[in-house]
Order: sequence, then structure tokens, then C-alpha cells
Amino acid sequence: MKRISAMIVCVLSVMLIFVGCDYNENKLYNAFKKSLEVTSSESDTDISITLETEGFSEEEQFSIAAVKMLLQDTNINIHTKLQQNKQKTSRKMYVDTQFVFGGIGMGVEYWGDYNMLQKNSKSLNVIKLPSIMMFSEEFAGKEYLVINQENNEDITYDSKLVLELQEKLNKFLKDYALQYNPNLKLVKNKGRKTIDGKTAYVYELSLDNESLSKLINYTANNLLDNKEALEFFSEYMDIISKMVNKSEEEVKKSKEEIDTILENLDESKPALKNMIDVFTDKLCKCNLLGEKGIVIEYALNKEGYIINESGLIDLNIDIAKIEEVMAIQNRLTDEEYDEDILDEDVSGVIKLGFKFNKKIYNINEKVEIDMPKLTKENSVDLNELMKARSESFSQMYPKDI
Repeated sequence: MKRISAMIVCVLSVMLIFVGCDYNENKLYNAFKKSLEVTSSESDTDISITLETEGFSEEEQFSIAAVKMLLQDTNINIHTKLQQNKQKTSRKMYVDTQFVFGGIGMGVEYWGDYNMLQKNSKSLNVIKLPSIMMFSEEFAGKEYLVINQENNEDITYDSKLVLELQEKLNKFLKDYALQYNPNLKLVKNKGRKTIDGKTAYVYELSLDNESLSKLINYTANNLLDNKEALEFFSEYMDIISKMVNKSEEEVKKSKEEIDTILENLDESKPALKNMIDVFTDKLCKCNLLGEKGIVIEYALNKEGYIINESGLIDLNIDIAKIEEVMAIQNRLTDEEYDEDILDEDVSGVIKLGFKFNKKIYNINEKVEIDMPKLTKENSVDLNELMKARSESFSQMYPKDI
């Protein structure tokens, strides 16, 4: 399940950044570019979930029934605030998430304060959990869980390197988008509608099993054939290595490994492309998406900013077919791969549906984010808690001398 979700998110992320050369797709691409430049905003998101299953054993159905009961009438409401500088080296965030699971409501609040302007990074993360989750003795009477990271010994956030990385990324995305054209016509102009008394321009992105498979295939092959993409990857890893506090020998070794992979890519490319073709063909046939597929509407204001996102994701997860898809990589790359390792008894279909609506407002306007006042009486520092537990464990189980 995790790999499936990660794959969908990855593909959609690429699609949303590089939607091609069609007029409607260019409009949406420009809107996403503008979204990356936003310095402040607020949003309200509503999510509902549905779950249906078939083909499972009686024992499995018993466990699934409990999950169904939990998801019945499930609603998730998320309110977010964002405030950051243009360089994205300083950022504050607030997220208030309210859940209703199985008729039981609870909420989680989160505050984040990040500063990468100095040589070393600073980040403060504060989480207000429901009282029902503050069950251990250390949390008694507390409201907040604090994760405070300062002067990280493993990573150096040099502002010059951060800006250099950001500039290279922006240039790569701009240049790469000019040649990225899967020719699938995935975006439609849906006309205009009124949102909060103002005219918005609506574009619809839709994917079915065939277009999802073609999109993955095109993107993977396009990246393999794109010299600029490979050069960017090398430069990106080089900058990251400078930010990670490792010895010169370790950095040199990592760079040599990456250079070797890139130098040998031409030789391994035919096999990689064959694997991609077989994988995406099998993916299309396993019908990962249900009849409704993925449909997302984006509403743009007159300035070109996205002010509303709404849609659905209809997943049809056939466990046996997904297992076959995930086994393809081993089948193509491992000469000793044994077909008998596939579990013939695996069966069942999970039909998972998501509907969502996200309203975005106060774009580039004043947004107030007040960090909670923390005291020893109302908060627990996770770092101190872990340290105390580690010391306690060491006293209970001392190492042999």
C-alpha cells in the first residue's frame, strides 16, 4: 500500500510541474509556478474517505470490517497558515487538523518555525496532541510536544548553498518543462465560475489507467534521455554533499559513485527502458485506478494563482495484480528470480476513494502565526525525553565492562 501511494504521489507531482505544451496545460503549469513563489497564504481543506472490499477470506474480512467501521462517515478538516520569505530560508507554519473517525472527533495542532539564514539551521516544531494520546507519565498535565533542533551536527544549512540550490532547481524546472510533452491532453478548460464573489478560471486534470501508465512511461524515458536532467542531478547531489557534514573522503567517494552511474548509463539504458516498458504495461493492465480515475479541478484567479482545488481519487487495489507488478523489477534484474515466490493464495480487492476540496486565500497578504508560549509546566521536549529514557535504560542495563 505504501509503495502504491508513493508512486501515485510521485507521478502526480511530476505531472503537475511539467504538464506539457498544450495551451490549457501551460496555463496550469504557470499557476503551479506562481504557487511556488507565494510568501504567505491560508487554506481550508475537507477530505472524505470511502472503503469497499471484495474477494478476501472470512478471517481477513473480520479485520477489514473494523477498518470500515472506523472510516464510515470519516471527515478530515485541515486549516493551514504559511508565512515565509522569498528565498524560503525562513518559514513559519501552522496546521490545525480535525478528525472524525467512527463518530469520534479529535484534533491535532502543529506549529513550525524554521530559520536557515545562519550557518547552522534552527527549527522549532510544536505539536498539541489530543489529551487521549498524552497517556504516558511524562506527558501528564502537559499540552505540547516540542521538537527543537538547533546547530544540527549532521547538516550545515549555508544560506549561499541553499540559494544556489534553489536557483539551479528553478532553472532546471523552467528548461525541462519546455521540452516535456507527453502529448496526452490531460487538462481541459472548464470555463469560469464564481468563488467568493470573484471570477475564477477552471481547469480539470484527469487520469485513467491508460494515461497514468503512459505518463509514467514517458516521464521515466524522458529523464533517461535528457542530458540536462542528468547534469542537474549530478550538480544537485554535489551541493547536498557540501551541506552534509562528512569527511572529504566520504564526499569524494559519493561523488565518484554518482559519476560512475552516470558514465555507465548509456550501457545500462536499454535494459532500464525495457524494464520501464514492461512495468508500465503491467501497471496499466492491473487497473490500479477505478472507473472514476483521478479527477482534479483547479480554479485560478485573475492573477493566475490557484485559489481552489477539488476532486477525487478512485483507487482499485487488486492485491494479487499489484504483487505481480512489484515483482517485475526482480524478474528483469535478478537472473535467479524464482516465479514460485509469488503467493498464489494472495487475493482481494480494496476500493479506496478520496474526495477533497481545498480553498486557498490571503495569498501574499498578512498572515499572523503566533507560536504558543512554552514552559516546563505545559510542554515536553522530545530530545530531553529521549535522552532521559536513554540514560534510564543504560542504568537498568549497564554494558559489560
